Amino acid sequence: MGVNDDQRQNSANTESNRDPALAAQKAALRRRMAAIRDGLTERERTERSNAICLRFLEAWAETLLQGRGEGKALAAFVPFRSEADVMGIVRWCWERNVKVALPRVDPGATRELTLHVAAGEQDLEPGAYGIREPKPQTPRLEQTGAISLMLVPGLAFDAAGRRLGYGGGYYDRLLERIGAGATVTVAPAFEAQLIDAVPAEPHDATVRFVVTEARIIHVPSN
Repeated sequence: MGVNDDQRQNSANTESNRDPALAAQKAALRRRMAAIRDGLTERERTERSNAICLRFLEAWAETLLQGRGEGKALAAFVPFRSEADVMGIVRWCWERNVKVALPRVDPGATRELTLHVAAGEQDLEPGAYGIREPKPQTPRLEQTGAISLMLVPGLAFDAAGRRLGYGGGYYDRLLERIGAGATVTVAPAFEAQLIDAVPAEPHDATVRFVVTEARIIHVPSN
């Protein structure tokens, strides 16, 4: 998804009404982590993204292929600017008839993500913030229980699975609707995006795995 709050989350911070000091800490960390990620060269991002895709597929290709007959889907995202490019995973799925659900953003009052089944890049178009998303006519994935794996973007992650998002709470709300533990959440991220501890509140969703160009971090179950 995106680089900063203006482009991805309409610059609204849903956390600010809960704890102003923590919201300010998160905002400062977002700026710092965005600058670190933006500081990678195009070649570095390409090479590291390819390594992330390969590491993910080595771990979960069998899971994705096994779910084809049951209508299972990979929920993914379309990368924007300096995010890890996971389209290698998405295209791998398309080539093997693995269903892929990608998000559409509602930037209005509901401020929600909906998942839609895209069969190829021809089903994508620029969305509200310039991020490619499924066209309006693509079918919505109504049965969230059909999601076998879900790729979750973010600016920073830690070994406890805590995630620093972009401030709008879109993925927190989406994961709340799906239900905690209902699907395996995987965060593709560069090693440079890992920090010791992401500041978090109880409503902040966590991920089960973080996949970088160097390793897979398995977050212990609580």
